[in-house]
Amino acid sequence: MYRIMVVDDEYYIRDGLCNVVDWASIGAQVVGEAASGVEALAKVPLVQPDVVITDIRMEDMDGLEFAEAVRDAYPDTRIIFLSGYDNFAYAQKAVELKAYGYILKPGDPEKVLSIVRDALTEIEGERERVNRLTYLEGRESEGLEARRARLLGRVLSSVYSDGEALEEECAKLEIQTHAMHYCVAVLQPDRFYDLELPEDSRHLYALLAQNRSCAERILHSWELHYYESRPCGLVVLLGTAQPNIHAAYCALKEELYQLQARLHAEPGGTYTVGLSDPVEQLAQVGQARQQAEEYLEYKIVLGPGRIITAENLPVPARYIYPKAAEEKILSGIKARDKAVVRAGADAFANELMQRNYGKTQIKAALAELYAVVNRHFNPAEIDLYQIFGKKWMDPHYVVESYNSIEELRNWLRTLLCEVVNILRSHGQVNSKKVVLQVQEFIRANYANAELSLSMIAEHIFLNPTYLSRLYKKETGSNYVEYLTQYRMQEAKRLLSDSTLRINDVSAMVGYSNPQYFCTLFKKCFHVSPMEYREKSASI
Repeated sequence: MYRIMVVDDEYYIRDGLCNVVDWASIGAQVVGEAASGVEALAKVPLVQPDVVITDIRMEDMDGLEFAEAVRDAYPDTRIIFLSGYDNFAYAQKAVELKAYGYILKPGDPEKVLSIVRDALTEIEGERERVNRLTYLEGRESEGLEARRARLLGRVLSSVYSDGEALEEECAKLEIQTHAMHYCVAVLQPDRFYDLELPEDSRHLYALLAQNRSCAERILHSWELHYYESRPCGLVVLLGTAQPNIHAAYCALKEELYQLQARLHAEPGGTYTVGLSDPVEQLAQVGQARQQAEEYLEYKIVLGPGRIITAENLPVPARYIYPKAAEEKILSGIKARDKAVVRAGADAFANELMQRNYGKTQIKAALAELYAVVNRHFNPAEIDLYQIFGKKWMDPHYVVESYNSIEELRNWLRTLLCEVVNILRSHGQVNSKKVVLQVQEFIRANYANAELSLSMIAEHIFLNPTYLSRLYKKETGSNYVEYLTQYRMQEAKRLLSDSTLRINDVSAMVGYSNPQYFCTLFKKCFHVSPMEYREKSASI
């Protein structure tokens, strides 16, 4: 399959391109993603994409600078720019860099597919031309080991439907497949995503060197072995003709445990390993690799430095967003109460852990929590993404940066308590705006008989008691007085329509009890609604 890489500092754009676009329909798959040009440049040698879709405006290294570096090192890679700005200067620079396409955000999935499909067609055409002239000649002179490695790399990347054709290809390359069993181990450095370290590229290449060292320690007892570095870590394919596959599999796990023990004392730190079940056909190796990578989803539940197999894999419950914990967090933020916020963060993390969620579900839960909290900050004109930085408001980056729910819990408590600090420092500054928002909400909802202080406070993300004090301090009266006055003015307007009964007018301005409405009206204007109508009609 063709290899796609997505680079964008906005999680939701990146996640949409990776998971919403139907890449399989054009014979492609996303093999890597990055939140910055620096991170992407370090990963390109690992994933070797055919097409890179990159944002233009990013921190550290922008998309144009990143694309220029990729173009210099990998001239055959197609670059497609993604931007939220229809800017001629960007488009002109894209042309200079010989970019294949330029897409405006958010990027319609069908348009993205169309442009990438065209790019892949061009790539395929070039490869066919090369094949006709020099590629076959190069294959003939290429070493047997190199051809074997290329085939095994394809086997790891794909799910083969034609097992017989694969067996024939293996026979030509003298790869034994008779009576063989295979399994795949994915070794992920536990600090692989620690991109706060200086000189990220050197750090990643140091990890690759350690990867190779680790691979060589576990390959010696298996007849067939192949390994390569990928964004998820080190992927190792092992095959054996030993008749007792159970014994061989147990011996492999023991070797991995011993390797883990040695790595604890080395500078690079530990690995977490996802180890697939054994499979009988080489064509099933791609599925085994997917299984091993899926096991790594649960590192955050089980903790780092483990060997994760089907035996110790937690069984996740059906995904349910921790709504009760969210409400506790919001309650604490509204009341500016850090103790309540911390309790809410603990409840949120505990529910994720108790339900055995993997990384995908945890990212989804965090994305929803971020959206709720940030949305309620809008009335105060506070942008959490700007304050904390896009990285730490990116669920993918956050989840990949921590190795356990406990680490994630501590981070969430710190972040939410800082949110409280921000609100405390901004609370008085925007009191006039809050009053205007209260009055605007009342004008839009005065006809609702259930309208209450709690409903208003919920809308503008404030504790009801706090809102009541703030409103009275700023206006000298409470919200009920404003609500009543507005309802009465609307009632006067409606009473001019003689087709409406008094009971109708009462309901239309939010009073389900007509008698109570009449009492309030007379208190405000010293005449009953009927008397007001009669006087208005005689004028």
